[in-house]
Amino acid sequence: TVQTLGGIENESLFIWEQGKRAKYYLRNSGGKIAKEGGKAYLILANGQSKRIGFLKNPTVLPGSKIMVNRKPIKERKEGKFLDDFARVFGVISGTLTTILLTQRL
Repeated sequence: TVQTLGGIENESLFIWEQGKRAKYYLRNSGGKIAKEGGKAYLILANGQSKRIGFLKNPTVLPGSKIMVNRKPIKERKEGKFLDDFARVFGVISGTLTTILLTQRL
């Protein structure tokens, strides 16, 4: 068997087919979860691991596992840019006002 685990749509257990590669099993498991699926690895039955990537698609052997890491979900703060801009603009305007007042004395 070949098992797919981690950040994929549907964790599955497949019957091994000769000549099939890692991306075949990933595709049949529904693929990586959008914005959550990270790097993918093939872990062979003997413990050796191989990276699955853009140009790397290793051949799967019986008893292998395909593991996809999960990325931590990033929290977005609404309006952070506007808050930072208002703070910087306030400091600059305060500095310019102080400079202008000291020159007029």
